[in-house]
Amino acid sequence: GIHFSQSIIMESSTSLILILMTISVGSSLLRPSVSNERVLWRQNDNGVPSYRIPILSHTPKGNLIILVEGRRTGSVDIGPKYIMLKRSEDKGDTWSNATIIFRDDTSDGANLGTIVVDDTNSVIYLFMVRCAHKYLCSTPETLLMSSQDDGITWSGPVSLNQFLGTKMFCPGPGTGLQKKHEPHKGRLLTCGHSDIPGDGMFAVVSDDSGSTWRYAGAIKSIPYNQPKAWGDFTPDECQPFEMPDGSIVVNIRNQYHYHCHCRIVARSYDGGETFQMEDIYFDSELIDPAVCAGANIQNGILYFANPFDIKYRRNLQLTWSVNNGSSWERDRLVIWNRMAGYSVLEVSPHDPDNIYLAVERGVQSELEQIVFHRIRTT
Repeated sequence: GIHFSQSIIMESSTSLILILMTISVGSSLLRPSVSNERVLWRQNDNGVPSYRIPILSHTPKGNLIILVEGRRTGSVDIGPKYIMLKRSEDKGDTWSNATIIFRDDTSDGANLGTIVVDDTNSVIYLFMVRCAHKYLCSTPETLLMSSQDDGITWSGPVSLNQFLGTKMFCPGPGTGLQKKHEPHKGRLLTCGHSDIPGDGMFAVVSDDSGSTWRYAGAIKSIPYNQPKAWGDFTPDECQPFEMPDGSIVVNIRNQYHYHCHCRIVARSYDGGETFQMEDIYFDSELIDPAVCAGANIQNGILYFANPFDIKYRRNLQLTWSVNNGSSWERDRLVIWNRMAGYSVLEVSPHDPDNIYLAVERGVQSELEQIVFHRIRTT
């Protein structure tokens, strides 16, 4: 009897060790590496003093598009802009010349922005905001452009104020999503932030293939509708992605470092309709200087990229989680150890082996270049 029990114990222990080894090997075998790096824009290219806010997306046919703001009067957020696009049909090895898909000559011109891909209907939507800062203008406008030919040609911008009102809604910057699982399978969703009046982080959704849009879940700032001080709760720029269980995770810039110099993470279990207080937390492992960061999921693994520093925009790193974000791997991939700003991480349903990263980076300043990276994950 004793012998039998010991063998059971030994067998159980061996199984446990094997399971633990498998888990350990599973995570340690994951060694993401940069397989392609391309500088796509440089400061002062073609007489444009500053290129900012890269947003990168797959297309319905499995190609890639990247958009930037060509800031025509300097690096500040206001002023006239070119909204510029490059396209790649070979996973980022080569890129088309830049095309201007929208020229905004206004004093507080269009700011990017999010791309939402309707894979079901093969339509790409681009969200922007104009007059976000009310600089020599009075009414913010949420603008929507769309492409039905894989990002080659685009409709002119249409105002969504009839649906969303005149509150400033600054989308992303980054990507939105089309829900691939219930609840609300097929829904198009993006998120953004607002300022006083109505400050906080907000989701915007469409359930009729982009014909109409409305506000859904919100996480409001505290104190709401009042000027902010350092340390106040102010959810800002945001990046949503869908988990395999159909919930939506939103990784959010913590503008005034409430609770920590780290990211706010929120989860919605009803397709973005609500973000419950108990589903909002602060991820102390994702330290952050308050910046637009990249977050996404591929093959059940979460990825996060940002300038890994509590104060300065420098030292761009990629980390990953094999347990839905409960913890993050310590063995990070350093992508750029100098100055780095806004970034976006894209996962293509057409490419299970790579993730894609676009980032602002430089040596003296993060505004010197817009750079694309293909990162091998298998």
